Amino acid sequence: HELKRGTPIQNVMAAIQDRAIAMRHFLGSLEAYNLIVGTLYRRLRGTSIIPRLMICHDIYALGAAVKLKKLYGCPLLYDSHEYWPEADLEAADWEKRMTARLEKRLVRHADVVITVTPQIARQMEKVYGITGVVSVPNAEPLKENVIPSWQRPLSLPIKFLLQGGAAPGRGIDELLSLW
Repeated sequence: HELKRGTPIQNVMAAIQDRAIAMRHFLGSLEAYNLIVGTLYRRLRGTSIIPRLMICHDIYALGAAVKLKKLYGCPLLYDSHEYWPEADLEAADWEKRMTARLEKRLVRHADVVITVTPQIARQMEKVYGITGVVSVPNAEPLKENVIPSWQRPLSLPIKFLLQGGAAPGRGIDELLSLW
């Protein structure tokens, strides 16, 4: 902050500035969300094929699919690869609550909800008031007698797989440095 913290008025001004920055961040994210959902909806609506089933992998596609489900009446499967309220690592708690409210409103239109861990499945059921969220891991179980690459001699190639997007705060720099 440009303001120095210390006096009560400086603390109040810093808090107002923090909230203003968070609000700009949230409104920018909401604008991007609406742009993506609108684009997906128009693109899908423009095809000549009426879907028999829609499968969505993120909150953006889910927003468009809910509109299309109302139009076409086809089943909707939501295969969420993450818990969206926690997806933005820079989001404030109130932003996470707003994202949860949005996903809760949308996810209730899904006929089947799938996610990647039992923990996320239970969290979605609890927060969204739904039941029967299916957990399907997105990685193959470890095979027996496999020597992890970090235990092999350094002369052998080491494989490093990053799943997900590269974003600030995800620890990628630390992973690469440790690697």
